[in-house]
Amino acid sequence: IRALIGEVKSARSERDKLTHLVKDSKVRRGGLNDEIRAKIEEAKKLNKEKNELIRKHNLSDDPSRLKKEIEELDYKIETEAPSPAEEKQLMKIIKEKKKMYEQAKGVSTIFEKIHALSAEIDKLKYKSDETHKKIQGRAAISQEKHQEMIETVKGLDDLRAQEKEAGEKYFSIKKEFDTVNEQLQTKLMELGQLQGHVGAVKKEEYRHHKKIEQVRRTNEHATLAQKKREIEQKFKQKKKLTTEDIIAMQG
Repeated sequence: IRALIGEVKSARSERDKLTHLVKDSKVRRGGLNDEIRAKIEEAKKLNKEKNELIRKHNLSDDPSRLKKEIEELDYKIETEAPSPAEEKQLMKIIKEKKKMYEQAKGVSTIFEKIHALSAEIDKLKYKSDETHKKIQGRAAISQEKHQEMIETVKGLDDLRAQEKEAGEKYFSIKKEFDTVNEQLQTKLMELGQLQGHVGAVKKEEYRHHKKIEQVRRTNEHATLAQKKREIEQKFKQKKKLTTEDIIAMQG
């Protein structure tokens, strides 16, 4: 039972630690989600401002993208040696894009802010998703530990019930044993007293028997002596002796 109690305490401690970690992670994720919502609202405002500027300046593309396209076209002219007609066409495109870029330079800061904000939102979403995965993993382990604790507690309750039943049986048997033992001691005491009485009776019988034997022998000696005197008298008077008289003389 002590081992099971130790397992319950260990499982409860691990479960409580995991539960605390889950709560902390939920708080952190809540903070990240609040930050994401705030960034999204900020991005919406910037997008609205961007769209107003695009309509105002009649822009059709992101300035940063225009700049990148211009650089790519310049690189193409330098490295691919196009024909004069192709180069003229490319230069015309570059000129148009540069004009568009110059018009869009005034709002490029807003585009940069939107790009930076979008990257921040993606990063925060990633952190939020990772935190959510940790929450799910820790919550699952916490639930496992909780279930283990419940099963162990159930087993502990069963053992306690068995221990209680065994204790009750032990005390019941001990009570019966004490009762029987008490009765036995009483009987042994009575037997001892009876044996003492029997011994006394036997001793008295022995003394009585011995006394009777002594009396009998005394009587026999007296009778024999009397008989011998009678025989001697007969002998003196020269009377005829019987067989019985002769046997008595020999005894």
